[in-house]
Amino acid sequence: MIALLHLCVLALVSYNQVVTAVDVAITGTAHFDLAGSEFAQYVDQKIEQLRQFRYEGYIGCFIDRPNRHLKQHKSNSNDMNLEKCRSLCINFEYLGLQNSDQCFCGNNLNNNNYPRVPDTQCSKKCKGENTRMCGASWRNSIYRVKP
Repeated sequence: MIALLHLCVLALVSYNQVVTAVDVAITGTAHFDLAGSEFAQYVDQKIEQLRQFRYEGYIGCFIDRPNRHLKQHKSNSNDMNLEKCRSLCINFEYLGLQNSDQCFCGNNLNNNNYPRVPDTQCSKKCKGENTRMCGASWRNSIYRVKP
């Protein structure tokens, strides 16, 4: 998929077609109209999301609520990152990174009560890994513990 995206860009296919293809591959929908450097930044972001999904067990961005999507709150930490949360959740199926510094664990993804939302809603960088998004306020970036 990544190689195909690069090939499309190099072949100078209309950027709308590339944006549509990338967005459909990631989210199942297409709704962006970008130009110039915004387009390049968008493509780079989507490539990184593909890498996270393919290699690190990324599932998506999900709404959270006070009764919690992932029931076990493991940590608030100024150095939170994916590997730290993964080690805290080793006996669980899923982990959630939230609000840049929180780690939650659980074994069930109840999508009806906690729906998936666009990845752009999980926009806070992890305090201990500034190249990764760690959810946002009441938003979990959810991964499989064992990718």
